[in-house]
Amino acid sequence: MRHIEAHVPGDAGLPEGRRWAVAHVETSGTRLTSDRVIGLCILVLGGDGMVEDEYATAIDPGPDFGLGSLHHRLRDRLAGAPHFEDVTDRVVDLLHGRTLVAYDASTHYGFLDGEFRRADIANPIVSRLCVRTLSRRLELDVPNLQLTSLAEHWGIERRPMGDKARDEADLVARVFLSTLGLADSLELPLPVVECVANKAGAPRLSRRVPCPWVNPGRFDPGVGLVQGTKVAIIGTTKTPRDALERKLALAGLDVMSTAGSHVGLVICNDRTSGSTEVSRLLDDGISVIPEKTLERLLESVLPGIPRTKPEQDGWTALPAVDEASPERAHPERPVETASTDSIDAVASADPVPTSLAEQPTVPSFVDNPWQNRHILVIGGTHEDAAAMRSKIARLGGTPAINLSAAVTDLLVLGGDGRDRKTVTIGGRELPVLTPEILKEANENEAMHSDIVQRRPGVRSLARGEVVDLHMDDTQVSIHASWRADSTRDGIIVDIVGFMLSEENSVNCDEDFVFYNFPSRDDGAMALTVDGNCEQSIHIDLKALPDNCVRIAIAAAIEGTATFGQLGPVAVKVEASEQPEAEFVLDAGTTERTMVLCEVYRRANRWRLRAFGQGYDSGLDALATLYGVDVK
Repeated sequence: MRHIEAHVPGDAGLPEGRRWAVAHVETSGTRLTSDRVIGLCILVLGGDGMVEDEYATAIDPGPDFGLGSLHHRLRDRLAGAPHFEDVTDRVVDLLHGRTLVAYDASTHYGFLDGEFRRADIANPIVSRLCVRTLSRRLELDVPNLQLTSLAEHWGIERRPMGDKARDEADLVARVFLSTLGLADSLELPLPVVECVANKAGAPRLSRRVPCPWVNPGRFDPGVGLVQGTKVAIIGTTKTPRDALERKLALAGLDVMSTAGSHVGLVICNDRTSGSTEVSRLLDDGISVIPEKTLERLLESVLPGIPRTKPEQDGWTALPAVDEASPERAHPERPVETASTDSIDAVASADPVPTSLAEQPTVPSFVDNPWQNRHILVIGGTHEDAAAMRSKIARLGGTPAINLSAAVTDLLVLGGDGRDRKTVTIGGRELPVLTPEILKEANENEAMHSDIVQRRPGVRSLARGEVVDLHMDDTQVSIHASWRADSTRDGIIVDIVGFMLSEENSVNCDEDFVFYNFPSRDDGAMALTVDGNCEQSIHIDLKALPDNCVRIAIAAAIEGTATFGQLGPVAVKVEASEQPEAEFVLDAGTTERTMVLCEVYRRANRWRLRAFGQGYDSGLDALATLYGVDVK
């Protein structure tokens, strides 16, 4: 056995009650639906941090390398390596009943889950922990959350272990052990996600190919097939399904993974195999034909209209946001314009500003001494705490919702500890502020302060504010989190995403990403759940279809609980893996759904707006508002 040292003082032992295994998975690409595992390393940790067992191997996925670009080089590298089904006994033995620890755990778990499905073996992993999410929850003083930055923060040097997967697993394990002491001192629960074991059996791994033709609408038997028609397949096929989908794609048809109201044609050889679904499609006026009829139609597919992408030539670096810009102060299409027949809009005491006069004035980001301060509000009523957090945001500071390494001040309401100057938490002396300090602070001028700025901050937004994303920011991640102890109250929150057209509506049901449909086949938008009180939406701006001009990110609470019971929701935005902005939404009372923010296209730019519009209705009503067929 070998010991993986932790780079923090104190006991490096692992929390009791779980069995831990660190893993790193190498893949042929990034898409869970098509790419394959080509290597892995698993380190089984004992309670004292010792490596009790370890296993590393290359994996030959066979002739199917997925869509990875390293196809030819991988062939030579993986020659002679075992197939995944050849090593499943060893892998299952190492992972059975354990919590999987990985950097970007949802992705590593997803790829392993896909391989277990192909091998017709039940997934042995019971839960997972994401090291990146744990580091985000701790709010470490790092420029970004890349693994190399986290290792540098803890003073960890990469050491060669013989192959890439083993090197990465060793580094992840040491970063993980180093974070445990800090999490314990801050009394922050670890972001462990319970995994629902998937049933054994090969998954439906659709490989949707981006279609270069404009959707002509529904299939018309009098006209024939037209390139760009959206086609879905139900049930078994005579031609192998993958081969049939490739044939359709080569003919210029847009092959969909689901058969909803957005499709123009459905292929089904046996209508009785999915009678309810087929009947619904027929009632909606969608043609359902057998494979034999399709073969005849494919002989003469009519040419479609090529898609055109927005002009990208001549883009320049974006200027800083003009605080006084009327365009910046005026949301051009607020969600609350929806008909009250479909959803009940809630009148908030702090509405999204609609004129320059109402726009919150925030002190200069450069000269404002509040900008680097993360202030945790303790005690008081929900209304008083919300008012104080709103004040902090208007001053340019950041309201904290959990105690973390980034917290610089405590604001105590209700008299408990108000006469104390500092409090020692997590080995640090934190100043204790009073409500009077914030009430006296001038929102239009930077206030002098003797509190040392400990941590460089990112842009803290007030509700309704807009910032520009730079032209090279193609990968945008929206991370939403809430109180770490909210799960004790039985409150369940779901983060969802809508890809919207100019009409503020989804173009098809695949434009709605949620817990039962966590990612689009083209990778344009994906949901990840990497903690018990945080979820993320990842957007690939380059992969977005031309008709998508806006992405709305929302939160929905299951059951009858409300945002007044949940408390504040913190949103952190990363663009191209760099911190871009953060804000806290804390005006919720009786609402059950809330649009947190929007990423939208404006004059060849992508912009981000902190939104915070809440509704009393549930997620089904919000989805209907955005044009989703909730049936």
